[in-house]
Amino acid sequence: MKPTSRASGFTLIELLIVSGIIGVLAAVLIPNLLVARTNALDRSALAYARSVVVAGNAYLAADVDRTAAALASADCASGYPEPVEHALGDPGAAVAACAVVAAGASVFQVSVTSATGTVFTLP
Repeated sequence: MKPTSRASGFTLIELLIVSGIIGVLAAVLIPNLLVARTNALDRSALAYARSVVVAGNAYLAADVDRTAAALASADCASGYPEPVEHALGDPGAAVAACAVVAAGASVFQVSVTSATGTVFTLP
């Protein structure tokens, strides 16, 4: 007579151990992934602010008669205002608000608010 073989598969204990390990790994990874997303949105908003500053400086450098008052805008979050020849694309979801304020004849400040609420102000 042949010995009976056990059915192949995993026991309940093995499945519980594996699901516990997966749960611990998820508990460690999820907060780190959320912090990484926040950092990425902030870095993208800061990069956009730097691009606005570079485009504004290029606009002012192209003609000595231009002033920073022409750059001042209520909102530059959807691209840079019209008088600038150096077009900036839409920053996407990373930028919630962007404003350019004239601080003198050839000096301006760019204030960008990221989607996470962090405000970056660049001279």
